Amino acid sequence: MATKTTKKAAPVQEAAVTETKKTVSKEAAKADTVKAEAVKEAKAAPAKKEEKTKEPVTSVIFEFADKKVAAKELLAKAKESFAAAHKDVVVKEMNLYINANDGYAYLVVNGTEYPEDKIEL
Repeated sequence: MATKTTKKAAPVQEAAVTETKKTVSKEAAKADTVKAEAVKEAKAAPAKKEEKTKEPVTSVIFEFADKKVAAKELLAKAKESFAAAHKDVVVKEMNLYINANDGYAYLVVNGTEYPEDKIEL
């Protein structure tokens, strides 16, 4: 009798194993579908660009005696003028002193004053 029971039980066990395999297979397929959808959404979503904090545009303007002088332009003029007049001097440091009373900006390059190279405001 044990043999008959074993033979009948085997098909039932095989059916249960087959059913379990199908269920596991369906769950795996669902998991794969969810992963695929997540990947599609990630690719479809536009990448947010990190906004870089930019320095604001700044300038220094001197106003005196009905004149307006931009520091940036004055410094550029001083550099250009000095380079043209003193081609043999290597500039390591340049300071520009603005004297509104005189109406001139004076140059000190590498610690040496150059009063002859004053820039009119």
